Amino acid sequence: YQRRVHGIQAKMTEKNMLRSRIVKAAQEQGEKARVFSIMSYMTHSNLAVEENEEKRNIRLAHEKRKYQYLKKWVANERMEAFTATLNLIFATIEYECNYDNLRKGNHEVPMASRILISITSLFTLYFLLVRKWYKYQWGEAVKQDVTNYKILGHRTIISESFFKPSFFVEIIITLCQPLPYNDMRFVLFAGYPSLGYEFTLCELLYVLMFLKLYIILRYIISSSIYTNSDAKFLCLVKYDFPANARYAFKCLTKEYPMTFALSLIFTTIFLLSVTMRVFERPYQRQKLLVYGENGYQDFDRLENAIWCTIITMTTVGYGDFYPSTLGARICESACCIWGGVVTTIMIVVMINFLSLTKNQKKAFYDLTISNPASIVIGSFFYYLRARNNAYSLYGDAKYGYSSLEKRIVEFMNAKKRAEIVAADIITNEEQIARKLEAKITSVESKLKTILDSLEKENNTKPKEDSKVEGKTMEEEKLKDKGETKQPLCLIQIIFFIHN
Repeated sequence: YQRRVHGIQAKMTEKNMLRSRIVKAAQEQGEKARVFSIMSYMTHSNLAVEENEEKRNIRLAHEKRKYQYLKKWVANERMEAFTATLNLIFATIEYECNYDNLRKGNHEVPMASRILISITSLFTLYFLLVRKWYKYQWGEAVKQDVTNYKILGHRTIISESFFKPSFFVEIIITLCQPLPYNDMRFVLFAGYPSLGYEFTLCELLYVLMFLKLYIILRYIISSSIYTNSDAKFLCLVKYDFPANARYAFKCLTKEYPMTFALSLIFTTIFLLSVTMRVFERPYQRQKLLVYGENGYQDFDRLENAIWCTIITMTTVGYGDFYPSTLGARICESACCIWGGVVTTIMIVVMINFLSLTKNQKKAFYDLTISNPASIVIGSFFYYLRARNNAYSLYGDAKYGYSSLEKRIVEFMNAKKRAEIVAADIITNEEQIARKLEAKITSVESKLKTILDSLEKENNTKPKEDSKVEGKTMEEEKLKDKGETKQPLCLIQIIFFIHN
């Protein structure tokens, strides 16, 4: 909004400066009629400027109102996540503190904690409704934006409806809580032989309260750069899709894959363990009272439930802890299915984490080859020294030659390994460079042959005091033409170097 205001002010100053320059130039030329016409044009244009300023003021007010809608939307989403977190904390404290009293038949449970839970749930519902309202108003403001409408044509900018199925689902999730002054109990049967145990409605509602983590997770994701005002405007105007929490979640998984995978694993393990513990504790308590410690599994301790969840997700299954109730078995089945998904995610993340980039592969290729290459060069010089040393024995030269052969074999093996790792970085340019290197090598060999022939000619040429007398008839003819054999060879050398 501030950038647009500054842009409009800059355009106004430019127009005013242009008008003043026109009037000043006309006055200097002394054209009174033209000055009069310019002034009359300015009077008419001032009316248009006033109309344009009025439109700009309306436009700026519209942008400011839209920005306020977005700001209040984000603020209410923050408060909704905060109250949902408090709601879960209070419900967990109430469950842990009052569980033993309910199992002993003490129906006079203090209801102050449940009233506090209800108050936080109502605040969460209030912020949910307000957030939804401001989100709807922001969508309507975007639809009325004339600039965006011209950019996008006749397409719908945002399809945001106030009454959507997801909205009612969020309301139901928000209202899930242990009800005050309600101690409804029902008897369930589990195990073999079948054993009845009591399970309360508040415990079931406490399990359903963990769905509110969706609200907290949505706020954490929405706090990223992928859902701010600039991202929402860019995605809607240029790419025609909303920058919502789903889009931000996909972007964060691409940007931080390892953090995403570890957070997903530990969060699901904790949630499934707590849910299994809530369903299994009453049955195991009743089993302890009826059968004693025969077959009793201590699910009162959270670490045992976490151990059972991890063993199930990794498909190990020791059998020391296993669920017996229907709700716990549903959680265990979810652990089995989710374990395969988590394993696949971790494999993909670890492959991407351990894979080398293009520059890293190039560095690996160079470093893998450089050390064996230096060893080969050192062995070669050792062999030359042993061979050329007159005082050395024949065995030293023979040992140096065999060592050189081994080093060359090691170098070739290292080169093959490096080429396997860095096979995908050999581009067309590198292949062209290799072809050029081959051509340069062939040219160097030809140059070497020419230089060798020159040296042979210089060595076989007879040394005479009088050079004029030793020349043949052919050389005299070449001299008359201004040519010699040696410059011809130099021309060939220059030609090959040019190629």
